[in-house]
Amino acid sequence: MSRWNGTVTLLAPASKYQDEAGAWHEGERVPREIYCNEMTMSLVAMAQLRSADVRASSTTQTLDMGLRNEHMIQVRTIDYNGEDEVVFNGEEYEVLYLSGSGEFRTLTIGQRIGNTKTESSSEEPADEPSEGGQGG
Repeated sequence: MSRWNGTVTLLAPASKYQDEAGAWHEGERVPREIYCNEMTMSLVAMAQLRSADVRASSTTQTLDMGLRNEHMIQVRTIDYNGEDEVVFNGEEYEVLYLSGSGEFRTLTIGQRIGNTKTESSSEEPADEPSEGGQGG
């Protein structure tokens, strides 16, 4: 199984940098596209993933965190540098589990289910002026 008929974009973690005023900022993630093989994730493979001793705590943790396994992709070990996020088939995924040794690694990737992230962007700003302006 080494046709390498697909590609995956690995997203390196953003590095932090400090501006002239001394404030720290989050930098840009660096995308890097590599060849991959998409592997079939059958119900049998999912059952094995859930029951394997080495992976059980990892799988239980991903289910508790609201993550869903979606794809398994194979990449060359030399191409993979421990990135924890990827873009595959136009969608962004998290690397949930890494397996394999030697020349190849298998990444199990997935997305969050529902509203597991807390965002403060839905709240209205407190400093917004009210309608009607100032009384005169």
